[in-house]
Amino acid sequence: MDGTKRGKTRGVLSRRRIVDASIRIVEESGGDALTFRRLGTELGVHPSAIYRHFRDKNELTLALVDRLNEDAMKTFTPDPDWLVSLRDLCLRLRAAHYNSPRVGSFVMARTSRSQYEFQGVENFLSTLRRAGFSDEDAAVLYRVISEWVLAFAYEEAAFMSLPEATREADKAAWREDYHHVSPRKYPTIFELAPHIPAIDDPSVFELGLDLLLESIARKAEAAAGSATDPRRVDTGAAPAHPGTDGADAG
Repeated sequence: MDGTKRGKTRGVLSRRRIVDASIRIVEESGGDALTFRRLGTELGVHPSAIYRHFRDKNELTLALVDRLNEDAMKTFTPDPDWLVSLRDLCLRLRAAHYNSPRVGSFVMARTSRSQYEFQGVENFLSTLRRAGFSDEDAAVLYRVISEWVLAFAYEEAAFMSLPEATREADKAAWREDYHHVSPRKYPTIFELAPHIPAIDDPSVFELGLDLLLESIARKAEAAAGSATDPRRVDTGAAPAHPGTDGADAG
């Protein structure tokens, strides 16, 4: 009775409310704590009410994946500069996982095949096409970029999901232990330790992203130059090797 009353006073049960409650539970207690019984307690309803919206925990987990994608993509607006758009997409994807680290760790490597995941992939692919890449290159580069961003985000999420004492001990190791290694055994570490960024220094992601995007921009420039080179005639055939009939006589 009490649970039913609580549910009525909190509003109509919906998929969105269930996902909101699931995020709270996972962020507070981890993915193993996410059960329909726990959700029922959180929402003030009988656990069977959850099954009217989600068949099982797997379906609910995929909804959490799409919520992260929604957080990343819902307000995205393409910039006239494709490179600015690409950077924005990467930052948004990383921020969504950073802001919900335990959820990010819990849903790691899952594919939701839902609205906002599709929208995110569409945004990346269309941006890379705008850069002038071929369909094949755009598709492969999307995978390279997204996997790099998500790998970094998952590493951050996993670290932030550790118990506070463990996190602080690991951070202290880079501040202290690495600064006091034997200069005889590890001379390079001893000399460079003061310059190694903290394990949670956000500038590391930003530098890595800059390097990745610079490489992609150079690849786009090379592709554009090749496409407009008047000496290049694409016949669809493999290039001739020196010394063959197709070699440059000049």
